[in-house]
Amino acid sequence: MPRIQSFSTKGTLDLPVIAARSETTSTPHARRTAGSVLTSAILHVVFLLLASFIILDPLGLDRPTKIEAGFNVDAGQASPVVINTELTSDQVDPQLAELAASSATQLFREEISTAKDSLSIDLSEFGFGQTEGTEPVPGIAEGIQDRVRRAGGKTGEVQFTLSWHSLNDLDLHVITPSGEHISHGHRKSRCHGELDVDMNVQAESSEPVENIRWLQRGAPMGRYTILIHQYRWRTGRTDALELLVNMGKESQLLEQTIHASKPLIILRFQYVKATMSEARRKQLLEEYLGLQAREEKLATDMFARAVNMEAGELRDRILRQIIGQYPHTDASIDAMQLLKADPKPNSR
Repeated sequence: MPRIQSFSTKGTLDLPVIAARSETTSTPHARRTAGSVLTSAILHVVFLLLASFIILDPLGLDRPTKIEAGFNVDAGQASPVVINTELTSDQVDPQLAELAASSATQLFREEISTAKDSLSIDLSEFGFGQTEGTEPVPGIAEGIQDRVRRAGGKTGEVQFTLSWHSLNDLDLHVITPSGEHISHGHRKSRCHGELDVDMNVQAESSEPVENIRWLQRGAPMGRYTILIHQYRWRTGRTDALELLVNMGKESQLLEQTIHASKPLIILRFQYVKATMSEARRKQLLEEYLGLQAREEKLATDMFARAVNMEAGELRDRILRQIIGQYPHTDASIDAMQLLKADPKPNSR
């Protein structure tokens, strides 16, 4: 509720003096008239003083943060989700501000076909401590970056580069810390991430790459969820792939295999800038991990309720709410797949 702050002044209050009539004697009617005028003047002065003392301080109000999240299910269909939180400006860590607004951007449903047995790899310590992957061999990393340069792409402070070795069409998706979804259908995010290389839409290369990057000093801290999707196969149903990850001064190379029966790989990263102290970086990573765990539980419970409902607008509304409110969770990805009732893996 807004706080109304009252302020008082000190000192005497000079009221207007009502001049006496020149007659030496006054009649009852004259006395009543003078009394009415004096009473009216006093009431006006008191009203003006009260009005001037009641001050609304717009900077001191504890307003709830109103967040609107839209999810574009199909062309021409958007269902906004309004989320109210009780965070006030003095309760939010400025370095975690993007977490409070994690649902504030427009999300886009992409052509992700159903994958019940997707491979999920949690690299939650990346950016401070590494639990998966290997240090990139300089020759391999340079070869991947050379492919990016030849395709017109750029390196960046945060960069995810997917490489594979066939004419099949693999797609790289990144869900940004704010929840925005970068892919071939939405190449640039509001936080300045960009898909600047998208290959093998028309089977143009046997050494394809896809590249999503944030230029130097432009990458937000927080959670990054990576989706690798085998979108179309032409020369076999299995692809060996590499994902080169650059986060600040750290780089890692992950090698995986994707198959048509399991066409989706999910990876998660946390990014904290190296300019911060080690203690502060560790604290932020713990907060990110705690947030992820809480959101996974909430989203999983919502998804379980939704899948037990009959197909319809109410169920779809709950699924869209999961995607808008908890974009980094497994339940959000499951909801995207469930909303796509008629997947068309061979058309873009």
